[in-house]
Amino acid sequence: MDPQLLRDRQAFLKRSKALPVVERRPIPVESVEAKAERSKPKKSKRKRQTEHTLKSSIGSISAQFKTKNKFAILKMAVDLLKSRHKDDKLDEPLTLDEILKEIDYTDVSSNIRNWLPQAFQANPKVTVVDDDQYLFKPLYRVKNRGMLVNVLREHWTQGLGGIRLEDMRESYSKTDTMISVLKDEIIALTRSDKEGILFYNDPDLKIQMDEDFQKLWRSVSVEGLTDTDIEKHLHTAGISLMQDSGLSQKHVDKPKNRKRRRGANAKLLNEHLAGSEMLKEYTEDGRLKEEAEKSKGMQIEIHNS
Repeated sequence: MDPQLLRDRQAFLKRSKALPVVERRPIPVESVEAKAERSKPKKSKRKRQTEHTLKSSIGSISAQFKTKNKFAILKMAVDLLKSRHKDDKLDEPLTLDEILKEIDYTDVSSNIRNWLPQAFQANPKVTVVDDDQYLFKPLYRVKNRGMLVNVLREHWTQGLGGIRLEDMRESYSKTDTMISVLKDEIIALTRSDKEGILFYNDPDLKIQMDEDFQKLWRSVSVEGLTDTDIEKHLHTAGISLMQDSGLSQKHVDKPKNRKRRRGANAKLLNEHLAGSEMLKEYTEDGRLKEEAEKSKGMQIEIHNS
């Protein structure tokens, strides 16, 4: 090898050793979760404090609602008794502690606990048993199909008509089933406002009508006619209408209070005071009328003399 090249090589190695060497560290591989967390905007200290305050206030409000809203607790208790009644637990009353346990409100304050028994006694939907037990009080006491028919019959015979379907459903959980079973004894109708009404099917009203009469009745159309138009048509045909059988009350006119008119020159008389000295007449200048007339007469005599 050329000695000059060897000398150049030695000089290059000497110079490279004299230069400082910087070590390059390896770059760590960042996970996807770390990148996503790092990319989120950092919340300021004030915002974090606001969120903490909001959460604590919401928690305190819910705690206050749970412990202070006594009417909400009363409603939940009545709904519980109502649901038990629909489950046919008609003769299984609950104590106050059992009710609060069922609705998960065992941590109520002593004031609410003392108020609830009074509220139960005043509630028309609650029956108090043995002073410390409570049942749901339905509008109608019905336990079976026989009692259902008896209630409807009694309602009908008293002239009260039908019973609302919702009231009977609230009173008897098997109402819908009994309607389909007791078709011959119960009539279920739906009003124009879509509210169901139950009627007792009175057997005394089951009258066999001649088929020809039924066809004749159904052939008569009164659509578009008012009661007045129908009444005029019947009068024209010589058919009299059934009038109201109620007792008519005669209208008695009240006597009018007539004011008595007195004449302009009429005198007010007090005959019972006649001859007494209590009534005296005076002139406009305040003198007695008798004395004024006497003095006037004396003046006339003097003037004539």
